[in-house]
Amino acid sequence: MAKRGARPGICGILMAALLFSSARASGQEPRAQLAPPVDELSAIEEIRAEVPRLLASSDTRELAWATYLVGKHRLTEQVPALLDLLANPPEGGRDKRDLAYMNAINSLIELDAEIPPALLLSAYKRYSDEVLFYLSIAPERREETLLRLLEQTSSDEDWFVITSLLAEIRSPRVSAILLKGVEITLLLTVRDDGRTNICPVKGYATGGAQGNFIIPEGYPPITFFSASIGQDPDAPDWHKATFTRRVALPRGSAYFSNGGSNSSRGRDSYRLEWLARLLGTTGEGLGLDLYPVRVVAWQNAHLYLQDLEVIRSGVEESYGQLLKRFLDKDLISHADLASLKPGIKAEICDKRKDRAVKLPSVIDRVRR
Repeated sequence: MAKRGARPGICGILMAALLFSSARASGQEPRAQLAPPVDELSAIEEIRAEVPRLLASSDTRELAWATYLVGKHRLTEQVPALLDLLANPPEGGRDKRDLAYMNAINSLIELDAEIPPALLLSAYKRYSDEVLFYLSIAPERREETLLRLLEQTSSDEDWFVITSLLAEIRSPRVSAILLKGVEITLLLTVRDDGRTNICPVKGYATGGAQGNFIIPEGYPPITFFSASIGQDPDAPDWHKATFTRRVALPRGSAYFSNGGSNSSRGRDSYRLEWLARLLGTTGEGLGLDLYPVRVVAWQNAHLYLQDLEVIRSGVEESYGQLLKRFLDKDLISHADLASLKPGIKAEICDKRKDRAVKLPSVIDRVRR
């Protein structure tokens, strides 16, 4: 039994602080039977003195409490310690060890702390949604980091989010990146019967993975984040990066993103949307079709190749006109023009009744 006047155990201090803050948030006084009669200011000073030890602890629960309390009680003197912690994340699959790091990022956000770009790029590999949330707070100040992540990410979902943030701040550099990535697929149906029916067009979809687990008893509230693309509330016909920030209590379910895409749309459809928004126009007003459908009337190999050349030239002309519009609005530079050419490929469906003559290869003719 503890002696009268003895220093309360750390678990008692932590739970008392949590009960005080929860009660204040709800406008209620903490109940005597639920919380010990601990003076709030005294408890915070106890916490301030104890947090350095907790931050150095190898116990995952104590570390999670420490990173939670730094933000909860605005212990700004511990920001360097949180940055040091973030620089050394755990290895292997995501589990309860990561809870402290998730709270560390949230506390840095709460304290409006500046996280160095190199640390963000490193932390992104394991905590992508948390890093993207941080960058979304002031993307115009973190354009360079967003551009670096755009080069680094292999996730479609993250690519959508990053390009959306860059498009919102009208980054000239993202204009060039989006235009450089344009891939145009000619969907060609070759016929010799005078008809104009086309072959069915294939659809494209992507998938991703997510995970969650129950937060163990004795842990603090855990803040977790998710980033995705959703409808723009100010423009329902458009999309934009959306973020969710949730707090889960012990025995609640914590969400982890496993770095995959969970979008049913490919990059190309969003690419056109971001380009249209940069120009202040609509998707149709962009004047660029990534999947032009054409019927080619077969007569002979020579005329067939001529027809393909006309189609290819038309695609390149449309792309060139689009580049000029971006150049006129200073969204790309003259230096960008040399490297901006569309990738062009063809998917050919041969519906000829007479296939005695093999269709000539067009790979070299339609690719850049």
